[in-house]
Amino acid sequence: MNEVIEHTTDIKLDPRLLYEALGNKIIELDSIAIAEQIKNASDAGAENIIVDFSNFKNDVVEIRDNGSGMTLDEIKENWLLVATSNKSNDLTQLGGKGIGRFSLFRLAK
Repeated sequence: MNEVIEHTTDIKLDPRLLYEALGNKIIELDSIAIAEQIKNASDAGAENIIVDFSNFKNDVVEIRDNGSGMTLDEIKENWLLVATSNKSNDLTQLGGKGIGRFSLFRLAK
């Protein structure tokens, strides 16, 4: 009789995968990366979203909004889970694939 030995381990990913596959490579234009952040702000309930290019010459683009933000639990359960589906069943949300935050890798390192 064969004995079954259980063993568990975690899959590890090089952070470069997130940068390349979900950010820099999948987002073709800088404007799409900025649009993704505007969608995230809107999904957070923001009524005022400001994209400030006034310091662009120094490689600074600032995005501010008055959205609700996230609790620590929401960060742990949703933001830190790549490709979360927490928005996919809510038709009022603009996001849905759980990767929009990585579009910032198109703009910055």
